[in-house]
Amino acid sequence: MTIKRIILLRIYLAFGCVALAALIIFLQAARIQFVEGDKWKGQASNNTRIDIVEADRGNVYDSNGRLMATSVPVFTASMDPNAQGLDSSRFHTNIDTLSELLSNFSKIKYTDQKKHWSPGVFRKHIESARNKGRRFIPLFQDLNYADVKKLKSWPLFSKGQNKSGLIITRNYERVMPFGELMRRTIGGVRGNNIQPVGLEGYFDDDLSGKWGMRLMARANNQSWIPVNEDLEVLPENGNDLYTTLDIEIQDIAQSALLGSLLEHKADHGTAIVMEVATGEIKAIANLGSNGQGQYYEMYNYAVGEGVEPGSTFKLATMAALLETGAADVNTKVAVDYGKHKFCTATMLDVSKKYRGTIEMAEVFEVSSNVGFGKTVHKAFKDKPGKFVNQLKRFGLTDKTGIEIKGEFEPSMILNTDKEWNTCVTLPWLSIGYSVQISPLQMLTFYNAIANDGVHIQPHLVKGIKEADYWIEDYSDSRNSKRICSEQTAKTLQQLLINVVESGTGENIKSDKLILAGKTGTALMSDGKKGYQEKRVYNSSFAGFFPGDNPKYSCIVVINDPDKERYYGSQVAAPVFKKIAENILSSTITKGQLIADNNEDKKVPNVGQGYAEDHLAIIEALNVNQSTQPQMAWAKPVNTDREVDYRYLRFEKNTVPDVKGMSLKDAIYLLENIGLKVMFSGSGKVKDQSIEPGKKIEEGKTIKIELS
Repeated sequence: MTIKRIILLRIYLAFGCVALAALIIFLQAARIQFVEGDKWKGQASNNTRIDIVEADRGNVYDSNGRLMATSVPVFTASMDPNAQGLDSSRFHTNIDTLSELLSNFSKIKYTDQKKHWSPGVFRKHIESARNKGRRFIPLFQDLNYADVKKLKSWPLFSKGQNKSGLIITRNYERVMPFGELMRRTIGGVRGNNIQPVGLEGYFDDDLSGKWGMRLMARANNQSWIPVNEDLEVLPENGNDLYTTLDIEIQDIAQSALLGSLLEHKADHGTAIVMEVATGEIKAIANLGSNGQGQYYEMYNYAVGEGVEPGSTFKLATMAALLETGAADVNTKVAVDYGKHKFCTATMLDVSKKYRGTIEMAEVFEVSSNVGFGKTVHKAFKDKPGKFVNQLKRFGLTDKTGIEIKGEFEPSMILNTDKEWNTCVTLPWLSIGYSVQISPLQMLTFYNAIANDGVHIQPHLVKGIKEADYWIEDYSDSRNSKRICSEQTAKTLQQLLINVVESGTGENIKSDKLILAGKTGTALMSDGKKGYQEKRVYNSSFAGFFPGDNPKYSCIVVINDPDKERYYGSQVAAPVFKKIAENILSSTITKGQLIADNNEDKKVPNVGQGYAEDHLAIIEALNVNQSTQPQMAWAKPVNTDREVDYRYLRFEKNTVPDVKGMSLKDAIYLLENIGLKVMFSGSGKVKDQSIEPGKKIEEGKTIKIELS
């Protein structure tokens, strides 16, 4: 055989072996893909998965930019003792030090056992897991940024996940800095089977952002670990929500409401404060009893609960009479000693004091059921649809559209319903029965009257921000419409003032401001069961303040107070007064203070001290200045209309004159020159134990007396 043939034979043989191997590989691949494909795909899917990574949820702010809800990151630390990049040499070199550090990290207990482990137990546990090929050991939970930073600085863990096995996972915990204040209004969406409620639920899409994704690998039957430290898809943080709420007004409303609930042992209650001109809700308090004398924000009664409003509804009835021309404030009606029979039903007044014939203005002030029932029945018995249509025009059969899920759907027996009985339904509807509306829906009508007859859609949100940019601005997008003439509104405003000045709300007449409003007391029905033997009352007061220049409207509704005192004037009205007076006290502007001071032509008396502080006060109060201080310390000299400054110079190494200074300024000066300060009293410095100009003895004590 020639050499050529030998070479060719070897080539053919080699080629045949390669071709055979390729064929075997191809057949094996085909078998795996087409014959055993489902088996291997299932196994692969059982060992990897895609996890959702939460985005940083947006914050919720009040109208002054104060934080009401935010997300705080919380971290969980675990370890993969068989991480791919964790070589044996580095593991054994650092395991002793790491075990010591883990044991001493006593802030959070070990997540498996919930108890402290010694360094030896930690080392044994980690080494055992490594020897058994385990990929996951839980370490700590509920860590903050500082904790994580500390862990990542430790030997071994400082090399990153692949080289050290340290696994850090992040979640978010929703925190409300003001605790229970507005908890139900702010609401929630996730965790503990919370249904989407409140602002968090309504604006969930805006607040949530876009979640990211991470590839996870199975570590054991129960545990999964990230394949790497980087996220496959980064989350996009949520946007921030800016509300109309005011923390200070909310605190005022909630505190006043709680006081009445405790005093009257009521089941639950709500208080809402709205800005008249804008429809912005400044406070919305909801408190319910747990049956043990404690009250919490359990349910949004302000928005979600519909009740028969009782006498607060008489404002709408009076408006309908005025708008249709069926009656005016001078129309007279015989109140029949507070008792009148409509067909088979007898209507009673609370008080039998008012007898004979009185004018409608007085009927409203004393809240005569008979007076309203007879007047409305006489005016509309032949055309009840005219009365009902006026109530519809006022918006009392519509939702408000507030930005909270679960708003109550108003219900009213209409003249077209089979339940309608003109002889009975019409007069009882006029005094707030045969109708169910929420406190917010009732307040929205009162707010329209305070706003000279212009109905504004109530709202809780000013807008949505992404970083520092407004992506939604709702300030000018609220619906408004005129529901009655300005003349009618002005007449009703005066009637509401009269209620407090000389009517059923006389007990809350204030010497601080003019209040306007209407009392309400309604016997509660139990759905289709009607009015039960156990009498349950709903006490309310709705109105606005100041009465002569309405800025805020407010409603207070308290359900099932004790049976000794249950009238709206006794239970709800005092809460309204307290809210109004406290809001007035907390929101008096500096300009108003100056206006008061200018009445006697005097400017505020400001003592000597640090010049920048003086400037801030004087400029905020809008007081004229003939000069401005050019040195750090100054002494203002007041005249009737302006402030002049004299500079303060302190001789080196001598005790300064601190008389007339604030305590803060005096301590700052004296301690900076080496003296120890003791003081007594309060106010400004009126005397000092070491005379000004004396040589400083460092470390000596100086006593200052405050006026």
